[in-house]
Amino acid sequence: MTQPEFSDIEDYLDGVDGKSFADLAKGMDATEEATLRERIEQQRNLRLAVGATGLRQQLEVIHEQRGGHGKVEDPPVATEQPARSGGGLQIALLLVGILLLSLAAYFFFRPTDAGVYAAYEYQDPGLPVVMDVTADPAFSEAMTLFKRGEYAQAQSVFSALTLTANDTLIYYRGASAYYAGDLEIASGELQRVTDDTASLFQNRAGYLLALTLLKTGRTEEGMEQLQSIVSQPDHQFRGQAEQLMRELVN
Repeated sequence: MTQPEFSDIEDYLDGVDGKSFADLAKGMDATEEATLRERIEQQRNLRLAVGATGLRQQLEVIHEQRGGHGKVEDPPVATEQPARSGGGLQIALLLVGILLLSLAAYFFFRPTDAGVYAAYEYQDPGLPVVMDVTADPAFSEAMTLFKRGEYAQAQSVFSALTLTANDTLIYYRGASAYYAGDLEIASGELQRVTDDTASLFQNRAGYLLALTLLKTGRTEEGMEQLQSIVSQPDHQFRGQAEQLMRELVN
């Protein structure tokens, strides 16, 4: 007795025309019925595995090409190829569906790099704004903008200052550029402060520099900067750097 086609079992599972198991198994002996039940169970599991991904239609086409009407012949080979059983095909398709679903779930739920970096951001609060006759009004304006989170405007004012560049000014030029998303400018300014061992802003600059390098695709340099931070027991950001390295490696 010939086993039902893939589409016949699909109709049975979908309840098309009230088709029953007895209709599919008509004329079969006990062994053939057992084989049919196994095929139905495999096909039901396959639908559960791949239905959500839209692969069901593709699998039907594959089945038609390999085992249904209008079969697409394999290229001729030197030796005779063993015939594939319908059950073997179903198992193979089931495994492919499960693999594709697993890969889809991995990439869907896997956190993006942007999400990883966001969890380790450092938000510099800025310096107190001193409003007196000795304070540079432009610097005070830039710091006020920085503290408000208006980083692009702060960067513009910091960069226009005619004060002699010192580590404080260089750091906040770099920090405002970093928060404004101008990462190329940020990396240069933050590098200068990171290299200044006498600067009170060295730790902050070094950590923001590591994030800047990672975000601009300079991953090897970014990891080296994180490792440099981790190697300093008293570094302000040692814990964050260590956790971020572990996250990126895994």
